[in-house]
Order: sequence, then structure tokens, then C-alpha cells
Amino acid sequence: MLDRRLYIRRITPEATKLFKVVPGDVGRPFADIKLNIKELDITSHDLELEITKVLDSLQPFEREVRDLQNCWHELSILPYRTQDNMIDGVVLALQDIDAMKRSQRYLQTILENIPTPLLVLDADLRVHFANETFCATFQVTPKETIGQLLYLLGNEQWRVPALTELLEKVLPEHNMVKNFSVTHEFPRIGLKTMLVSGRRIEDIVEQRVPLILLTIEDITERRDAEIAHARLAAIVKCSDDAIIAKNLDGIIETWNRGAEQLFGYTAEEAIGQPVTMLMPPDRIDEESVILSNLRQGRHIDH
Repeated sequence: MLDRRLYIRRITPEATKLFKVVPGDVGRPFADIKLNIKELDITSHDLELEITKVLDSLQPFEREVRDLQNCWHELSILPYRTQDNMIDGVVLALQDIDAMKRSQRYLQTILENIPTPLLVLDADLRVHFANETFCATFQVTPKETIGQLLYLLGNEQWRVPALTELLEKVLPEHNMVKNFSVTHEFPRIGLKTMLVSGRRIEDIVEQRVPLILLTIEDITERRDAEIAHARLAAIVKCSDDAIIAKNLDGIIETWNRGAEQLFGYTAEEAIGQPVTMLMPPDRIDEESVILSNLRQGRHIDH
């Protein structure tokens, strides 16, 4: 605890671990104290500047720092109010977050190696984490992504009111978003169809803060194949030419209108039956040869 002149007013036993102080240092200027904190995280000069800012603005300051043993702590600087509600200095507090920080890194390592694009969002739908697969899929950098609101990413491809409404209910109502389809002209990668799913997870560093895990699956090729298959099926079904599909065991799987007109069987009568039902008795033995050639990928024309 420091007074307005930044002189030490009080020291707790735990403070001696990260500030090289002893109880006899009460009354000394804070500038005389050496830190047991890596200068890469914050220097003594920068810390004094932040303390002064807190006194001037009354806005708390927080930063994650490491001690010289490489253990993580959360440094907080808070304005100190007297019982008369007067600002009379600041309080420097350090919380040990080393175990939780290392757990977070372990979880991030797992997420980085999942071959599915992943985002972790906070309650405001701001990107807290993006894995390498997400960045590679959408050809973006972490700097472009982390800290941004989801619906402002890229050319605002995720600005879908229905999706936003669903995601906003994930945390307060413990809802899940499953396979929400987004088709969009994405920057750098073109027209794609994505399936978005989201669920609530707990932040293992700040356990009081829940987050949203968002998974994104590119189904463009699958969708295009399904559309092509549906179109082909519609053409086959309406064709006046007899078109029959069978599996490699010789069982009829599809039967169109032309086949019904040619052979006289309805689809209900033919599907599921061996294709030999359509062959003259004296040529049934050819079926095994035909199937053998089909299994080898050869074109058959009889």
C-alpha cells in the first residue's frame, strides 16, 4: 500500500516475494524498491507511471507478469479510498495464477492441434482465441482476429442476425448452437458454405468467466456434391430411358420411370431384387463376369 507521494505505507508478508522489501521499508519511496519481476513484462519505471495514472484517473490497472523464477502472477493497481471516500494512495496486489496459466497453455496446445477451425469467444462475442487451423482456413493472421468482434471479422461474413441471436443465448441459457449454415463470399477464399456450432466452456484461468467454443466446418464440397446428386437423381427419375443402378452384389438400388415402362415392374417390385430377374435364363451366368469387371473398375457395355 502506497500513499499519494508513492511512499510505502504497508507491506504484507506475501509482498516480499515479488517486491524486494522488508517490514522496515515502510516509509521509504517505492522508487527505491527493486522488483522481483521480469522487466520484459514491466519495468520499475513503467510500474511507477501506471501507479501515477491510477491516481490521476482512478481507473484500475491489471497485467499478467512473471517473477524471476518464471512463475505467473496477476498484478493489479487499485486506488485506495479512506472511510471518508477520499483517494489516499494505491494498493498493489499480486495474485498467483501460475497453475491456471499453465493449464490454459496446455488447453491451447490441444486446441491448436485440432484439425477443425476453432474460435473462443467471450460474452460480447469478441474473439479470445483462434487456432492455427482457423487462420489457415480463412487465410488470416492472429493479429487480424484476436480481440475483434465476431461479426466484424473479414468482410463481416459472420454478421448474421439469427446466428448472433443464438450465440448470445449460449452463456446465459446454457444453450448450444449446432450446424448453423452460413453461405458467403469469404475474403481470400471465395464462396463457401460453413457449418457453425457453439457451446459454453469455462475459462480455466478466470473460472468465474464462461466462454463460447465455436467450431466451423467447411462443407462446400459436400453441399455441391449433394446438389449435383439431387439434380442427377431428378433427371434420372424423369427420363424415358431405362436407367437402373445396382450395387456390386447385383442388387437393384434405383429404378426410374423408363425402366418401369420397359420391363413392366414398378420401383417397389424391383428395388432390392437381384438384377438377374431382368436377364434371359440362358444369360444369367454372365452376371458373375460382369460384376467381376465392375469391381476392377472396367467399363461394361453389353
